[in-house]
Amino acid sequence: MLLTDRWLAFLPHVDAPAGETVMTPGLPAGLTELRVGRARVWAALATGARLEPGAPLRIIDTVPASHARARDWPQTLSREEVHDAFQIFTDIHERTPGTLHFASDLIGVRPVFLRRRPQGWWLSNRIELIRRVGPAEPVEPLAVLEFLILLSPLGRRTLEGGVERLFCGDRIEWSETTGPVLHAEGIQVRLGDPEPDAHPHAMAERIKETMFDSIRRKLAWHPLPPVVALSGGYDSRLMSAAARALGLRPRAYTYGAPHHSEFWAARLIASRLGMELRTVEYPHDMLRSRMPLFFDVLQGQADPYIMHIANLLAMPEPEGTPVMHGFIGDTMSGAFVCRMQKHHFQSKDLLAEGIVRSYAFPVQLKAMEMAGFDRPFETLCQAAYDNLPPAPHLFQSAMLWACSNRQRRFTATQAEILGSRFTPFYPFYDRAYMELWMHQPLASQVDRLLFFTVFKKHFPEVATIPHPNSVFAIQPAMKDILRKFAFDRTLEVKGKLLRLFGRELPDPDIMRISYGGETEEIRRSMAGEIAAETAALKARFGIDVPADLYGYCFPAGQRIHYDGLHILRRFWALARYVQWEREGLGAAAEAASAGWRASAA
Repeated sequence: MLLTDRWLAFLPHVDAPAGETVMTPGLPAGLTELRVGRARVWAALATGARLEPGAPLRIIDTVPASHARARDWPQTLSREEVHDAFQIFTDIHERTPGTLHFASDLIGVRPVFLRRRPQGWWLSNRIELIRRVGPAEPVEPLAVLEFLILLSPLGRRTLEGGVERLFCGDRIEWSETTGPVLHAEGIQVRLGDPEPDAHPHAMAERIKETMFDSIRRKLAWHPLPPVVALSGGYDSRLMSAAARALGLRPRAYTYGAPHHSEFWAARLIASRLGMELRTVEYPHDMLRSRMPLFFDVLQGQADPYIMHIANLLAMPEPEGTPVMHGFIGDTMSGAFVCRMQKHHFQSKDLLAEGIVRSYAFPVQLKAMEMAGFDRPFETLCQAAYDNLPPAPHLFQSAMLWACSNRQRRFTATQAEILGSRFTPFYPFYDRAYMELWMHQPLASQVDRLLFFTVFKKHFPEVATIPHPNSVFAIQPAMKDILRKFAFDRTLEVKGKLLRLFGRELPDPDIMRISYGGETEEIRRSMAGEIAAETAALKARFGIDVPADLYGYCFPAGQRIHYDGLHILRRFWALARYVQWEREGLGAAAEAASAGWRASAA
C-alpha cells in the first residue's frame, strides 16, 4: 500500500491506439510513474514507500501522507476503515489485474478533478496538475455566479473550463475492455423515516455515545495525543467536553484578541473543562500575504473565506499531531436547517429558493446584474433545485445539499491547510453519527433543540456559557449572562470613545480580518487590483467589473458591512486567479506553499 497527497492518472479509452505513448504534460519533479496495463498513475509517494513485486497497486491519497503509517495498515483494509482512519482520502485500487478503481471518502471532501480528453480521461487531486493536460477552455458562467454568491460552484462544476470535480458517491472504474466509466451513486449515507416518538433524553444519550465511539475509533489511528481547535462556538465546545468526559486532557488552541467575543467564550470554556488554553495570534493583512498558499490548497476555487483556520498552522506542536475540529457538526445538528423558514420545506422549489435566499442578499444580487449576469436569483434557484439530493423528506435533502456542496466544497478545505503540518480529524464527520442525525425529525432540529438537549443532559458545565454572538446561553445562568452582557457593553463603550477621536478598535472582529477588510487602505488596494484586471476578468470569466466597485461595496457615510466585504473579496480573488495564471500559477503556488509550511514549522 502506497501513500500520497499529490497524484495524476491517465485512463485511456478502449479505442485508443494500443501502442500510443502517453505524453507526460511537463510534470514536476518528485512524481513516480506506476502502470496498470495502458493506464498510468504518477504520484508523490511518502518517504520509504515501495511497491512489492507482483502485488496489486493500491494508493491511498491522505492528508498528510508523510504523517501516516502505512506499514501498520493491512492490505485488506476496507474503504470504511480507511475513512475512519484518516477520513480525507481517495482510494486508488487495482482490485483485479488490469483494472483500476477510484473511490473517495464519505462525501468526497478530498477533491478528484476529471478532464475528459479524446484519448482518455485524466484525473488528479491537484488543480495545477490537471490544468497541464489540455488547453484552457471557457468557464461555465453558472460556476462563476455560484462562486460569487453561494461560496463555491455546485455539483461537478469548477472554475476551470473543461474540468469537473467528482461529486459525492462518484467512483470511476477502468479496464482494458471498458475504458473509463463514471458511476454516480450519490452520498453514501443511509436514509429513512425519522423516529418521531423517540424521547429527547434517549436520543441525546445515543448521540453522546455515537460521538464518543467516533472519537475512540479515530484516536486509535494516532500515536500522539490530540489538541483541540476551540473557537468558543457550540460545536467546538461539545467536542472539547466529550474529550474531557472520555478522560482526555487535550490542550486547546483558539485565535483572536482579548476583545473578541470568541476569545472570551473559549477562555471560559477551557477554564470550566480544566483544559490548558493557548492563543494563536492573527497576523495582519493575512488575506493578501497568504493567498498563494490558499490558492494551492483551495484547489482552484480561490476563496479565502475559511482562511482563519490556517492560523492553527502556527501551533507549537510536533509534526503529525492530531487536531480535533468540529467540521460538519453544525450542519448535522440542525444549524443549516435553521437557516430555512418553515414554508421552505413544503416543496422542492421553495426549498431551493430558501437555500439561495440564505446566501444571496439584494446588494449582492444587484452587483451580479452589474457584472453581466441575467436574472441571477432565478438562475441560482434553478441550480440549487438541480443539485438537491433525493431523500425521503425535504429537510434531509437540505442537510445532504449542505454536506455535498457547502461543506465539502468550501468548509472542508481546512483539512488540506491543517494537513500540511498536522493530522486533522473530525468526530462529527462519521457515518454512524451522520446517519443518526439524519433520522431525527425536523421538529427536533429546528432551533437545534435536540442538540441543546445533549448539552443540558450531559455537559451542563459549558451549557451556561453564552455563544460568542449572543447574550443568552443553552442553559441560562444569571452569572454567565451578566458576564457576557458586561463584556459586550464595555466593548461597545470603548468603541464609541475611540470613534470620538477618529480611531477604531484594532482588528474590531475576527471575521473582518478573515474577510480581508482590516483597513480602508487594504480595501482600496484590493479594489485597485480588480480594476487593473478588468479586461482579464472579462476574457477569463466573462464578467464585467461594476463601475466604482469600491463605492458600491462601501457607500460613503455608512459603516462597513459584510455584504460589501463579500463582494469585494470575491472579485479580488478572481483577479488574483488570472494574475497567477499569467505569471505561472503552479510554480508560484508551490513555492509559496512550501515557504509558508517551512516558516510555520
